[in-house]
Amino acid sequence: MKINFGVIGTNVITERFLEAGKDAEGFCLRGVYSRSREKAVDFARKHGADLAFDSLEDMDSCKEIDAVYVASPNSLHASQSIQMLKGGKHVLCEKPIASNQREFEEMKKVALEKGGFYWKPCAVCTLPDFRLYGRTCISWEKSGGCLFNTVSTPEDMTTLRKGS
Repeated sequence: MKINFGVIGTNVITERFLEAGKDAEGFCLRGVYSRSREKAVDFARKHGADLAFDSLEDMDSCKEIDAVYVASPNSLHASQSIQMLKGGKHVLCEKPIASNQREFEEMKKVALEKGGFYWKPCAVCTLPDFRLYGRTCISWEKSGGCLFNTVSTPEDMTTLRKGS
């Protein structure tokens, strides 16, 4: 299955995401957003994307993009993620997922309403509460909704896939 991605952000973190995407079966970069049209066009050309946006409204309404990776300044994560979810996009957002609990709750609400997946990369598998993250993800997934954290160990990925 092919997933057409758009990216918000033209920084080193986005570069790393796109490098990893080359190894992911079905990953296809279709569009790039930047506040500067010129920067969006340059970044899109550099990475083989055929769409460049300097308007979030244009990106969220683009039928050629299935999912969006948000790697903008932290203070914009919530508003941009919510906008993409409302536009029918699945969202993968860099950390932090939100600036506060209110933003997080709004993102969760919109993702559940729209039936979209909202993911935050999770690289905290060494922390004591990592298993709690995994159980929480499974609970949200089973509740018909959205997944707010991905996990990064093979054992946890297997558990999530099985839904147990």
